Amino acid sequence: ARQTGDFPGALGFLERSGAIFRRMGEPLGETRALYNQGNVHLNRGQWADARRCYEPALRSLRALGARHDEAVVLNNMSVASSSSGDYEGASRNAAASLALMQELGDRWETAGVLDNLGVLEHRRGRSPEARRLLGESVRLRRDLGDRSGLVDSLLSLALVEKSLASPAAALAC
Repeated sequence: ARQTGDFPGALGFLERSGAIFRRMGEPLGETRALYNQGNVHLNRGQWADARRCYEPALRSLRALGARHDEAVVLNNMSVASSSSGDYEGASRNAAASLALMQELGDRWETAGVLDNLGVLEHRRGRSPEARRLLGESVRLRRDLGDRSGLVDSLLSLALVEKSLASPAAALAC
């Protein structure tokens, strides 16, 4: 339902899924339904609603030892925080997500977190650091053959280069 733009339908489906997992005694499934509700809110620009889903989901994931899911939620929380202007919270969550993804050896997700960190650093006025992080994301996504992600990282890097008055570097992205 989320892919078709039926956000209320997606939220209803996820709430029902969470209830079914709860009745089955499957806390990880219930928690995933909750953080996916946060993702729906994130896609709609409802940052506070997203965080209201992510925070209890994060506590549950930590209690369950679901470290990969924890890293994903931390990254999503960083996007919600950054989008609402909480750059300090966003930075903490993104850094924690990056450390976990690297520890777990998930290069695909690491590239995405690096992209998010680069965008965050650019928003904070730290363009040289943004350039470094985004360059690392670009290299990693090229190595992985992640063409869609590569486009995202290249667009982010081009915006940083443009802001640094480096039109030739922006065009080279």
